[in-house]
Amino acid sequence: MTAFGRSLALAVTLMGTTLIVSCGCNDSLEQWPLWKAYSSSFINKDGRVVEPSAQDRTTSEAQAYAMFHALVVGDREQFDRILAWTQKNLAKGDLKTNLPSWNWGQDSEGTWRVLDENSASDADLWMTYALLEAGRLWCNPGYSELAEMVAAQIVQREIVDLPGLGPMLLPGPNGFRLDENTWRLNPSYLALPLLRRLGSAGVPGPWNDVLANTVRLLRNVTSSDGFIADWVAYHRTQGFIIDPVSGKTGSYDAIRVYLWVALLSDADPYKAQLMGKLQGMYGMWKSEGRLPEKNDGVAFSEIVKVGPPGFYAALLPMAKDVGQDETFRRLRTMVKGFKLGSLYGAPATYYDQNLILFAEGFVDRRYRFNTDGTLEPRWDRPCKSP
Repeated sequence: MTAFGRSLALAVTLMGTTLIVSCGCNDSLEQWPLWKAYSSSFINKDGRVVEPSAQDRTTSEAQAYAMFHALVVGDREQFDRILAWTQKNLAKGDLKTNLPSWNWGQDSEGTWRVLDENSASDADLWMTYALLEAGRLWCNPGYSELAEMVAAQIVQREIVDLPGLGPMLLPGPNGFRLDENTWRLNPSYLALPLLRRLGSAGVPGPWNDVLANTVRLLRNVTSSDGFIADWVAYHRTQGFIIDPVSGKTGSYDAIRVYLWVALLSDADPYKAQLMGKLQGMYGMWKSEGRLPEKNDGVAFSEIVKVGPPGFYAALLPMAKDVGQDETFRRLRTMVKGFKLGSLYGAPATYYDQNLILFAEGFVDRRYRFNTDGTLEPRWDRPCKSP
């Protein structure tokens, strides 16, 4: 156990006596209708998150997001089910030594199994964060120790020292170095509040450097009109360049960048800097009243397909932060208009629901990220003495 894990254990148990001093109590689960509907529709009883629009596959991203949302509502039983299924099926039974494979589903012969053993660093990061904060909020050193072990694997397998830049998180261990001089990066994999927390918690690894380099990336690759692409590349001598594989297109990945930045604490020094740059999609919605599914910063009239409900929801935290109250209410009314029954969209997709869960939970103050990246769920409050 590292120093971080030992300090948490000491805070919980002293000379054989269990002390409840800093952990929150959730005598009843946070009631969140959307999460309840999502759980009923997308999460099996064994803790597997199913993606119906993609042949009922399961991704490590889906599992990690579900762990985070379960923590937000204080549902430890659901959290443990999701964690157990992930460990058993995506991590060869042991997350301490294996990062979760990103894609699990049915193969051509009808067998359900891991379809791609490569891990996805965004899922690994969200899972590490959920475990770390579960350990703190539920006073459970076991979660914290596991978080550190997953984090150690991220450091070993997914963080590389890019020449002229420094430590940076690749999208995964394999397939993202194009040649000896060029690496592919995904800005949406680099959720700033999570990196902030791993650094502030003292989890071993170059987390503060990765955070600073992520901010450097966002400053450099965001267009003058405030748009960001799904993918960018880094070249040994040229620095950040347009991704040679997918170009300047921003779509289902990039939409998360606008969301993650807006989720930062208002006191975080990076928030104001980045919010001022990443205004492209929000500005397009204000002027056009709609969003494109794909864009490269061109006028909306050249875009064919309108974006899904989750895209609009992803801008709610930004609208609440930088827009006038009436502008925020107008966008929120638009998002609510996509709701059919208890879920959003027709059909209700896994990805839309998750973007809306992150956004709705934030604007309704079900959770906050503090300046140091710690999670502050609404259920967290001091426990009464036994």
